Amino acid sequence: MALVIFYVPCPDADEAKKLITHLLSDRLIACGNIVESKSVYNWADSVVHENEWIAIMKSLTELSGVLENSIKKIHPYKTPAILSWSVSCNAEYLEWVRQQVLDV
Repeated sequence: MALVIFYVPCPDADEAKKLITHLLSDRLIACGNIVESKSVYNWADSVVHENEWIAIMKSLTELSGVLENSIKKIHPYKTPAILSWSVSCNAEYLEWVRQQVLDV
C-alpha cells in the first residue's frame, strides 16, 4: 500500500474544512491541512486573481477513485481541481494512515 496526497483548491477556509471533515468522517482520508493560497488562472476568457484555500489530504492509493468521486459530489466548484500523487513516507506514518482509513 502506498500513501497518496490529494491537493484540492477550495473557495474559502470553511469549504476546505467542510470537505476535510466530510472525508474524515467517511474514513477516506487520515488527515488534512488547509493552506491559504493566492491563485491566478484563466476563466471565461479573463485572468482571475483570487484567494483560495488548499485542502491537502493524506490517504491510501487504493482509495483514490472513491475519494475523487466523493470530492466531486460535495465540492462547490463546477470544475474542481483534484490533483493527487503517490508519495513515500516512513513506515510508522503509513501504518497510522492505514489505521485511520481502514479501521485496522
